[in-house]
Amino acid sequence: MRRLMLLALTSGCAALAHAEDASWNATLRARWTSTHATDSGPLAAAHTAGLAVSAPSAAVLEAGLQGSVPLGPLRFSADLLARSERPEGERSQGRLGINEAYLAGGANGWQWSAGKKVLSWDVGYGFRPNDVVQQESRRRLISLPLEGRPLLMGEYFTADRAWTLVAVNPTAHRDATDAGEPALAARLYQRDGSIDWHGFARLGTRTGASVGAALAWVVSDAVELHASARYLRRDDSVAYVNPGAPLASRNPWLHQQTGPARARDGLLEHQDHVRTGCGHGDHPDQCQARQLGELHAISLSSARAAATAPGCPARCRSAR
Repeated sequence: MRRLMLLALTSGCAALAHAEDASWNATLRARWTSTHATDSGPLAAAHTAGLAVSAPSAAVLEAGLQGSVPLGPLRFSADLLARSERPEGERSQGRLGINEAYLAGGANGWQWSAGKKVLSWDVGYGFRPNDVVQQESRRRLISLPLEGRPLLMGEYFTADRAWTLVAVNPTAHRDATDAGEPALAARLYQRDGSIDWHGFARLGTRTGASVGAALAWVVSDAVELHASARYLRRDDSVAYVNPGAPLASRNPWLHQQTGPARARDGLLEHQDHVRTGCGHGDHPDQCQARQLGELHAISLSSARAAATAPGCPARCRSAR
C-alpha cells in the first residue's frame, strides 16, 4: 500500500511539473562509509569475544525530488527521497520515502499548512532545546535530509511579529513517545531592533506542558549571539538499568518518562533530547551510530560488573 501511494504521488508530481508557476528541482548524493573494529578500549574486548557486531562498510546513493505547484487558491509542496544502500558483502537495500507532502494556503491574514512538513524551531545550531515539533536528532556524523512530522499549522504575522500555532501528530496514539507524541505547540516571534525574541510553549499528551524562550542578537556584521532555555517537568528520555551480571543479556538503556534532570548510577540524564536507539523518522546511519554507543556502554558496564564479581583476581580489580 505504501509503495502504491508513493507511486501515485510521484506520478502526480510528474504530471503537475508542467503546470504554470510550478517549481521543481532534483538532487543526487553519493557517499561511501568505511568502518573497522577498534583495537583498544572496552569495545575491543567485546569484538574479540564476539559480543559486539560492527556495521559493515557501505555505499549509499540518494536521489531527491523537491518542488511545489499551485492548486487553485492552494499550493502543494512535496519532497520525495529514494535511497539505495549496499553494505559490503551484502545485497543492496532500497527505500522510497516522503519527507514532506503538504498543502498550504491563506485566509483572513492567516497562513496555514496541513500534511507532513519539516518544522524546526529555536535559534541555535548544536543546542536547540525549543525544537519541540521536529525534535531533530543532532548527534549526527553526516547531515541527512529531515523527515517531516504530520501536522496542522496556522501562522499570523506582521512586519515585526508572528504567531504560530501547531497541532503535531494529530492522528497518532496518545501513548506515542518522543517526536511521535501528539501535542499542541505555539511560538511567538518579536523583532526588536537587532534582537529577535522567541517564546515557545508545548502541551503533550504524555509529557504535559513546557515553556521556553530564545533570542538571537546581531551584535555586528561578524558576530551573532544565540541563547535558549526551556522549562519542563517531564520528558521522554533513557535510563541505565544495571543488569546485575558480568554480561548483559539485554540492552540496559531503557526508555522512560523522567522528571527534572538527575543522576542515576553515576550518569546524568539531561532534559535536552539526548536519546539512543532508533526513533521515528531516523535514517539507518543515525540508528547505527547510536547502537554503537549502546554497545560501548554495555561493554563498559559488563567489564565493571566482572571486576566486582566474587573470585575476580587482583589484576582485574586493579583495572576498574
